[in-house]
Amino acid sequence: LEAFAVAVIMALVIKHFCVEAFKIPTGSMVPTLYGDNYDPDRDGDRILVDKWAYLFADPGRWDIPVFRYPLDRSRNFIKRIVGLPGEHMRIHAGDIWTKRAGSDDEFEIARKPARVRDQLFFPVYPPAVEEDAGGDDAALREELQDTWNIQGPEGAWRLANHARYEFLGGPEATLVTRHAIHADSDEWDWPRPYYSRDVVRDVRVRATVTRGPPRPAGLDADEPDRVTFTWKPDGLWETVLVLSTKEHESFAILRRDGGDLETVPLGAALAPKGSLDVVLEYVDGDMRVSIDGTERCVVPDRRRIDEDTGRSGQALEIRAVGSPYAITDLRIDRDLYYENKFAYRSEWQRDGIEIPEGAYFMLGDNTSQSSDSRKWRIRTLHLRDGTSIQYDDGPGHGPDWLDGGMKEVVDVDGVTRRWHEDDEDPDRGGGADNAPFVWRELIVGRAFLVFWPLAPEFPGRLRFIH
Repeated sequence: LEAFAVAVIMALVIKHFCVEAFKIPTGSMVPTLYGDNYDPDRDGDRILVDKWAYLFADPGRWDIPVFRYPLDRSRNFIKRIVGLPGEHMRIHAGDIWTKRAGSDDEFEIARKPARVRDQLFFPVYPPAVEEDAGGDDAALREELQDTWNIQGPEGAWRLANHARYEFLGGPEATLVTRHAIHADSDEWDWPRPYYSRDVVRDVRVRATVTRGPPRPAGLDADEPDRVTFTWKPDGLWETVLVLSTKEHESFAILRRDGGDLETVPLGAALAPKGSLDVVLEYVDGDMRVSIDGTERCVVPDRRRIDEDTGRSGQALEIRAVGSPYAITDLRIDRDLYYENKFAYRSEWQRDGIEIPEGAYFMLGDNTSQSSDSRKWRIRTLHLRDGTSIQYDDGPGHGPDWLDGGMKEVVDVDGVTRRWHEDDEDPDRGGGADNAPFVWRELIVGRAFLVFWPLAPEFPGRLRFIH
C-alpha cells in the first residue's frame, strides 16, 4: 500500500508540475500536428508538454504552447506564438512583421529558426504521385514538357523523369518553369494569374548536382563549366546560386531590379564526377544557401513592408554550360503563408495590432482552418440583478435554449450558467468584443514531443515538435 500510494502521488506530481500528455483534437496545427477530426483514417497526435519550460523563462516566438483557452478556461488549446508582449505586429504577404509598440521603427520580418522552417515547409514539386522511373510513359513526358521549357540548343537537356534532369554538355542551355505557387495549393498552378495576391514568394529549392564525364570536344576553352539556379519570386527580387568547377567562381547573388545587391562566395567546387547537395532558400526576408548540409551564406534582402513586389511572375531557372551535369532529387517547397484575416476588425488587417505587456498572439499552422487570435470574440450579457456573463461568441458557442424559456452557456471560467430570458437587462445591451490575446498565466507549458501514433510503420509520427 505504501509503494502504491507513493507511485500515485509521484504520478500526480509529475503530471501537475513536470510533464503531461495531451491529445490533439483538431487540424488547426497541420502540418505540425494532426488532430482526430482532420483525417478519418488516422488518430490524432498524442503529445508531451513540458510544464517546467516557462518556470524560469518567458515563452518565445515560434514556441508551441498548450494554454487554457481565454474564452473557456476549462478547455486546453494549442497554437504557435507569433506575437510577443509589447510588440506592434502585422501579417503581410504571408509573413509576420513586428516592431516595438508605439515606436517609429520600421517593421521587420520575424525570422523563423531553421528547425521551425523545416517543419513548416509544404512540398510543391515534384508531384506526389510516383511516376515510372524509366521515363518511358507518354503522359509523364507530356507533363514534363508542360512544366519545363528548354531554352538553348535543341537536345541540350534530357528530362528523364521528375527525379532526374540531364544536361548533355555544350553551350549554355536553360530549363525554365514559370508556374506560380499559391498559398491555398501545394502544387504548380498554371490557370491562375501570376499577380494573384496569394502568391507565395518564400520558397526552398533542393537538388543534387553531379558533374559528368569531360566536356564535349570542340567547346570553346574560354566557356566555363557552371550550373546556375535562379529563383524569381516576383518582378522585383531575384536570388541566384552559381556552382562552378572552380571554387572562386562559386557564389550566391541577391538581385533587385536586375542589379546585384550582394555577392557572397560559397567556397565549394564541382569536382570531376563529383556531386554537391545544394539548398537555395528565399524565406522570411533572407536568402540562404547550404551545400552538403552546411549553411554557406545568409543574405538579408532588406524588404520593406510597404514595398510593391511587382508580381509580374514567378520562375525557377536551371542553367548549365560546359561539361555534362545531372540534376537529381529536385525538390521545391513553399513556406507557410499566414493569412491576414481578422474577424470584424478590418483596421487590424491594414494597420496590425499592438500586443499589451503580459500577453501573446497565437496562430495555428493550418492558417486557413484555425480558430486563433485572429478570430476570438467574447460576448458580455448583463442580467437585471447586476451580474454579467461572459462567453465565447464564436460559431457554435452561443447560449442553448432549454425548456421554459431558460438559456444555458459555458462562461469564460468554464462554468455552466443558466438564466431565464426575462432575467436579461434590456437597458444594458452588452455586446461582443475581439479577444485576441493569451495572457501569461494561462500558458500551461511547451509541447515538445509527439509520442503516438507509432503506426502504420515505426516510428510513425514520433518526433520532436518545433
